[in-house]
Amino acid sequence: MAADALTIIPGAVLRNLSDKLHEKRKNTALEIERIVKQLATAGEHEKISAVIALLTNDFTYLPQANHRKGGLIGLAAVTVGLTSEAAQHLEDSTEACNMLLPSIEIDMMDQEEILMRNIARLYIILSSCG
Repeated sequence: MAADALTIIPGAVLRNLSDKLHEKRKNTALEIERIVKQLATAGEHEKISAVIALLTNDFTYLPQANHRKGGLIGLAAVTVGLTSEAAQHLEDSTEACNMLLPSIEIDMMDQEEILMRNIARLYIILSSCG
């Protein structure tokens, strides 16, 4: 499934998602949001699930803080891109949401100055998990 997501999201976008600069990660999240909106409009639900799995497995679970931050902002972008369909895609991912919590908590402890951004991301993700 991750191979599918790699064909959906360009490599440059994935590289920028783990960049050390927050602005690059934020701009990349906007690109992911745009891609997900297009997929949702086209009814490509399997591809959206592949993108969620890629962000969850290949970003949020990594020990590098910038990868985790990129994964979280990417998941928030997916949620925003899905709007009303977010619950449908993340309903099956309740377990994934529960597994994300430790990663988010660790990320919050890494740098206090980004605590508010992470709380906002956490709110977006958890509100979609039901």
